[in-house]
Amino acid sequence: SLIGLPTVLNTLEMDRKTGILVVVADDLKAKARLEIHEGRLLRATLDGRETPRNSDLIYALIPCSRGRFDFRPRPVTAPDEVKAPISIVSVGQDRLSLVGVPAKPLRKVDEKQLLRNQ
Repeated sequence: SLIGLPTVLNTLEMDRKTGILVVVADDLKAKARLEIHEGRLLRATLDGRETPRNSDLIYALIPCSRGRFDFRPRPVTAPDEVKAPISIVSVGQDRLSLVGVPAKPLRKVDEKQLLRNQ
């Protein structure tokens, strides 16, 4: 991909954007909606599924190598379910950290199968 999700999220945060970021992850055959208010991720949901959501969904989306982003500026009134900034502060070989969100080890899992089973 030319631009990854971490870059898009960091840009939206730095520019304090408000709106909905629609992420179509070809690898997962799924569409996610990330509701952002003044650069803060309030809620992240996957169309038609209850889970994964919020930071768990972000962790599932980051490894995806193919997809599309569409940012739609608009008022967002969702409750803040994430309660953390969305800046990605480090992407290491085996760990990923989001500011304010507990770091999770990157696992070699079949994310497509995980989402199909939900």
